[in-house]
Amino acid sequence: MVIIRLVKNAKQNEKAICLLNSSDEKKSVLVDFSLLAQARTTKWGPGSPLKLENYTVRDLWDHKDLVLKESSMYVDLLPHSVKVYRFIKK
Repeated sequence: MVIIRLVKNAKQNEKAICLLNSSDEKKSVLVDFSLLAQARTTKWGPGSPLKLENYTVRDLWDHKDLVLKESSMYVDLLPHSVKVYRFIKK
């Protein structure tokens, strides 16, 4: 099972997502960053939806910015591993 968790960052209008592979097998997951940018970040309100074109997506584990040719891409997750991506305002 792959779990996606949205976390609102301390900086205004930025957010991070965490992908967790809790299974004993490698998983390849199609991640739609545009959809995740629009997802709400708080349980008390709608949060601020982001437009992907206004943000750089940074892989915090690999320490590099993603080059997105489309809004979605496949992400490989090893068993019991985590990937964290941060949406940083351009």
